[in-house]
Amino acid sequence: MGKIDDMRKRREAQYAQQAGTVGTAAPAAAEPAAADSLTGKCAVCGKTLALQNGAVGSHQKGFGKFCPGSRKPAA
Repeated sequence: MGKIDDMRKRREAQYAQQAGTVGTAAPAAAEPAAADSLTGKCAVCGKTLALQNGAVGSHQKGFGKFCPGSRKPAA
């Protein structure tokens, strides 16, 4: 066996131990983070972006074209 096989077996054993089962167990899927007061949706394109001083940060809609909702209050 090679180094990669040893690492894979060690990782599978670790997941099985965390899940409390025998054999291989897939890691639990992480839940998506809930939107908080630091993010907001653009009123024009609907992208979720970081808020900067209460306004949606500047972002592009296409290739080098800024979205009209940039630097405006979040929707």
